[in-house]
Amino acid sequence: MPESNPFDELTKANEDYHEAVDEIFEDNTLPIEVKSKFGAYHNNLFQLMKEAKELIKPYYKPEE
Repeated sequence: MPESNPFDELTKANEDYHEAVDEIFEDNTLPIEVKSKFGAYHNNLFQLMKEAKELIKPYYKPEE
């Protein structure tokens, strides 16, 4: 297995983040207002994470 690089680590961290987000949305003890606001924050973060990942991708994964 090849060594991981910062891009791979970022991808793994992103996957872990999304798993945690899914758990938060499935938590029925949280008020809907909290989930709604959290969802808006999550959407903003997700968009920025995608842009940041695409920015560095050519430097770590030039073949893709």
